Amino acid sequence: MNAINKMRIIDSHLHLWDISRFRYPWLDSVPSIKKSFFVEDYQRETNDFAIDKMIFVQAECLPQQCIKEVEFVLEQAIKNNRIQGIVAYAPVEDSRNFKKCIT
Repeated sequence: MNAINKMRIIDSHLHLWDISRFRYPWLDSVPSIKKSFFVEDYQRETNDFAIDKMIFVQAECLPQQCIKEVEFVLEQAIKNNRIQGIVAYAPVEDSRNFKKCIT
């Protein structure tokens, strides 16, 4: 076994999305990946790597869907406990919308 196979990897920038539940406007300009991408898909694509932990980073769904996106990721984390954290959408530059997101 070489050093790469022994290395513990933390993927600090994981994106997952569900186009049947959420709208991701940016996917319109990338039709080759405009399909849902779940934790099972990620596992299949990264099967050759020893990924120990993952941090989900918001996937730019519509701002009003931000809380539901967190709930979706929590569902994915139940399926795969390597998801250890979430960087959720939070419009901190806009206090009114930020309050809507956290309440």
